[in-house]
Order: sequence, then structure tokens, then C-alpha cells
Amino acid sequence: MQSYKQKFVKNHLLSLKKKTKNCYTNNYGKFGLKALSSGYITVSQIETVKKLCLKFVKYHNTTFNTVNQCATIWSRENPLIFTTSKGSETRIGGGKGSLKTKIIRVSSGQILLEFNLDSIITAKKLVNLISVRLPIKVCLAYNFNF
Repeated sequence: MQSYKQKFVKNHLLSLKKKTKNCYTNNYGKFGLKALSSGYITVSQIETVKKLCLKFVKYHNTTFNTVNQCATIWSRENPLIFTTSKGSETRIGGGKGSLKTKIIRVSSGQILLEFNLDSIITAKKLVNLISVRLPIKVCLAYNFNF
């Protein structure tokens, strides 16, 4: 996952208390993964969730004939924030520290992933598998107008 170039890379970690305003509905797929609590997700966590979701959707979709339609997953977030760390035995001062990992700021109510599946039962199984691997609470969001 790549983010766009920023002028200042070292960010402050803000507290997440508000609900999201703009990404709370499904735009691309029939089902979505919705965050119930706010927090931070690392890029490695979101990559493992994407791989798991891709395997599950490929195996459980039977209505689509072509592979491209069957295994489509839409990601709705971008890693925009870097976390920094200093060595454990460094003295006070000397700056903020070197860059460590990229993280994603997630607020409650935000849609993280969207995917297409045949039934609600298989989508609930997928959400149960995903919820173990994420540090925030998630639920299933679905769109019947699709």
C-alpha cells in the first residue's frame, strides 16, 4: 500500500473520538466491513485482512463466472500516518525518532473493505474471521440496492 508524498512525514497521533462523516455507506460492493470503534490499524494488519478476504471470496463465490468479478475487493483507506520510535537506551532530546511503520486512522462508522458474496451467512463467517485479526471492533454492513 502506497500513500501520496507528504511535505512533513512525522505526524502527531490525534485522539479519535468523533464518528466519520463521509465513508459510512457501501459504494462498490454488496457487503462491507464497518468499524464500530475508532483506533489505529497498521499496514501489515490490513494486508493480512485483504489476503484472507481475497481467499475467502475466491473460494465461496459461485455465482460469478469470471475470476475478475469473483475476486474483487475494494479497499477504502490509505495509510497516511507514520509512527516513529527511538531506541530504548537513548537519552532525552535529539528529536522525535526514526520512522517505524505506517498506520491508518480509523474512526467509528467507517467502511474499511467492500466485497461481493452470495449470501449473508458466508459474509458473516468472513467478518468473524477478520474481527480476530483487527485491534478494533468491526461488523458487517450490507447494501441491498446493489
